[in-house]
Amino acid sequence: MSFELSDDAIHDIREFKNSLRTENGDRVANAYMVATYKKIETIATFPGIGRKRIDINKGVLSFPDVKYNRTIFYDFIDSNVRILRILSSYQGHPEYFK
Repeated sequence: MSFELSDDAIHDIREFKNSLRTENGDRVANAYMVATYKKIETIATFPGIGRKRIDINKGVLSFPDVKYNRTIFYDFIDSNVRILRILSSYQGHPEYFK
């Protein structure tokens, strides 16, 4: 299954990567990028793996990234996974989807 990143997801990834780079250096920021794309590839391979998020919208699922305290939100139609957002696990998530 293929995947695509929404503009919001790209923004989320860049923001967190830049924050990690500033606080911890390139090695940590690059490790985050590798780990994030591996999670996205896992979601694309097994699109039903996430938790259904009817509190956000019908069809939206979430998948945790425990190591970096991020939550990946996505939906899928046919054979395409769309990554909607990648937010801090500590954020109030529904407000980002209004």
